[in-house]
Amino acid sequence: MATLLMELGSHRRAGQLSGRVLIGSLPINTIRVEDSVVSKVHAWIGKDRDGFYVADAGSRTGTFVNGQRVSSRQPLRDGDEIRVGPLRLWISPNLSAPPDAEPIDLTPKPLKGAQVQGGVFHECRCGAPIWVPAGFDLRSGQCRFCGRPIAGSELTVAVEETSRGAAFADAGLCICSICQSPIERAEATHGCPACGLLFHEECWKENRGCAAYGCAQVGVTDG
Repeated sequence: MATLLMELGSHRRAGQLSGRVLIGSLPINTIRVEDSVVSKVHAWIGKDRDGFYVADAGSRTGTFVNGQRVSSRQPLRDGDEIRVGPLRLWISPNLSAPPDAEPIDLTPKPLKGAQVQGGVFHECRCGAPIWVPAGFDLRSGQCRFCGRPIAGSELTVAVEETSRGAAFADAGLCICSICQSPIERAEATHGCPACGLLFHEECWKENRGCAAYGCAQVGVTDG
């Protein structure tokens, strides 16, 4: 067991790691950070045979260890500082929770099959969290982290429309597949040439490409 200590402004929390920890703005995350620079599922902390690591989940603003942006799984050493937007985190196998830190339950939340914002979550065997938009054909999808097919025998995700999505459809509006907000008729848009999802032009630029895991256009505008 190891202790995860986190600071958000003057608020300190600490908890015992018992599995993968997801960090992001959605309620489904183990650690939720409601901030405009934090993506829906921003990053995760996991453990393999070599110890703890942190990985960015394709966020817009990046995940940092000791001030350096993470480009792949980053092994963590005692004392390393992780930054996700305004959140700072440290892991230590020997650190006990400070008396002024609020306890937090870091038990992993159920993820596979969870329906969130017009899509459904899957989990790759490598530990990567994968959000797949409704109707996306998984036969051509693969994990961007390890290259495995996203879901062996599961071929197509079928998710019922949310009441909000249905209301937008009734009004003749499309929904941006990144921000999940309606696309007004006068707004600039960008259609993904690989999977056909539609985005606000600004969302496409900020996300550096498509938002669908496994799509060939994910991260296409990096650099």
